[in-house]
Amino acid sequence: MLPPRLLPSLAAALAAAALLTGCDSPDGSPTASPVSSPSPTAGVACADAVDVTIDVRDPATGWAFLVLSNTGDVECSLSGFPEVVALDPVGAEVGSRSEQSDGFGRAGTAVVLPPGDRAYAELIYTPAAKVGLGECDPEVPVRGFSVTVPGATHEEFVDVPDLTFCTGEDWMTLSSVGPVDSEARAASS
Repeated sequence: MLPPRLLPSLAAALAAAALLTGCDSPDGSPTASPVSSPSPTAGVACADAVDVTIDVRDPATGWAFLVLSNTGDVECSLSGFPEVVALDPVGAEVGSRSEQSDGFGRAGTAVVLPPGDRAYAELIYTPAAKVGLGECDPEVPVRGFSVTVPGATHEEFVDVPDLTFCTGEDWMTLSSVGPVDSEARAASS
């Protein structure tokens, strides 16, 4: 019986021997080893092959959906929350990043996207019209939102025409984003 400290070395040697046995055929000539291809979702975060657009459902109340389209060539999956922040015309952040909203517990569910398919994330923001007359001071124009898809290495910009925020108090720039979802539906009630 081998001492326990030698077991890792023995396991490594056996694994190497198993790999080498496929290198030569019985007559000693080299053989081609099959190359395994990764499964469509293996190692593909999808995030960098996702195009982000916005579907504003109600501009007066600030209700919209981020539309996340897989523009890549392979099936991939997304889960979690996009990071979202409003930007002014020169690209400066207006307010803080969107808070995460998951009233139905969908954040941990992966959404599998074949090439060309879409996922969604509900976005609720506070346009100046929602704040009320006389309370909005100062009013700041907003170009749209910077969106980082979960796992992405870059941000995408989505344009929202004719949008203004109030910046007098922190609550005036609040926004929330739901988790990536297979449907365009509310993230919480």
